[in-house]
Amino acid sequence: MRVYLSVDAAAMRVLQRTGALPAGSFEVHLPAGQGEDAEYDAMRAAAEAAASAHPHPVVVAADVEDTTSHVAGADVPLSDVASFHVGDDLAWYATQELGPLLDELGV
Repeated sequence: MRVYLSVDAAAMRVLQRTGALPAGSFEVHLPAGQGEDAEYDAMRAAAEAAASAHPHPVVVAADVEDTTSHVAGADVPLSDVASFHVGDDLAWYATQELGPLLDELGV
């Protein structure tokens, strides 16, 4: 299942350094229902949560098998990450762009 994680740039640096987003560094947003509209709504909710809590908000889209463990606070490995989304327009970044994205954010 695709989940959307509200994170800050510091958590992204940990992801770059260790290969996983540490438990407790993100808020999970699950799509309420099926389809692109539900996923977009979850991504928007994650973006709003990130923007209200962090100076450099990022939404991480991740594909996980067990949403229960992620909601309960498990690490999210980079291998589960599908993409990064930044800014009001939720600009899309591939996982291979993690380093340049962090440079762009200035962190």
